[in-house]
Amino acid sequence: MTDNKLLNTIIGIRAVQYNSDIDYIHQIAKKIFPEFPIYIIVDCTNGKDLDEFPDYMNVIEMNDNLLELMGLYYKEKKIGWVAGDYAYYACLKYGWDYMWLLEPDLFIGQDAFEMLNSVQNMNIDLIGTNIGIRSTNWPWTNRLRATTSFHTVSGVFFPITRVSRRLALESLKIRQEISTKIKDSELRREVPNDESVIATTCNWKRYSSIDLREKYPKLFTNFGWRKRFDKSLLQSGVVHPAHDTPIFIEKVIKEMNLVFQSSPVYSSFMQTSLKNKNNILSAVFNLNTNNNLSDK
Repeated sequence: MTDNKLLNTIIGIRAVQYNSDIDYIHQIAKKIFPEFPIYIIVDCTNGKDLDEFPDYMNVIEMNDNLLELMGLYYKEKKIGWVAGDYAYYACLKYGWDYMWLLEPDLFIGQDAFEMLNSVQNMNIDLIGTNIGIRSTNWPWTNRLRATTSFHTVSGVFFPITRVSRRLALESLKIRQEISTKIKDSELRREVPNDESVIATTCNWKRYSSIDLREKYPKLFTNFGWRKRFDKSLLQSGVVHPAHDTPIFIEKVIKEMNLVFQSSPVYSSFMQTSLKNKNNILSAVFNLNTNNNLSDK
């Protein structure tokens, strides 16, 4: 690995609860950047319990009081996830020049370690993926326009980003202006997301940026937001969203239930035996091509 000590950097991991995905990305971050402090920024605006986090993790409690002190709006449900950039501001009390922010549903293969160490040594204000100007079809465009004076809206995909301290400070000012505007108005339901605030601020200030997906496309072939991946089956690249197997199964079942139960075929499916239900599912998903569909 290259020498990253030239840049004063910390690592942040966003969390809403402790699970095996958090533990995985914490361990990966230690392998890639062993010399940098790692902080778990936990959204506690909905009363999360920090006792579940292991003692070896440095946990920052992002609660109502902290956000109030920073002049940030916090009454929207899951505000710490919608406004993931809050994690950057919560860490400004530390003396960093650059900060990586990682989401827990992220897989980073060993073939990507060298790439991350390489870009870490660059004096770039914003490192991320899918960086660029967004159209009016992007739902967050209208939210940012409604709560700021920006007309041109940019975005950056947020599973893995790194920002400079000056970008974080400028973005915090924008967030504080937004918070003041929406605090006691009907706009409180129009909170812009993290992607729009960070990228638009970067573009407005004409700060530097680098798009990892454009520069290293082969490492980001499975990097999106719809198709989920089982981490146990992955070996290479940077993949999102990816989960530890039990979490993967839980989330896929939940999503399949939502789709299945909203379809008229659900009523038909429920009118047969358990054996037939299993046979139907096996046939539909091609789990067993030799499956006997008869109900004996």
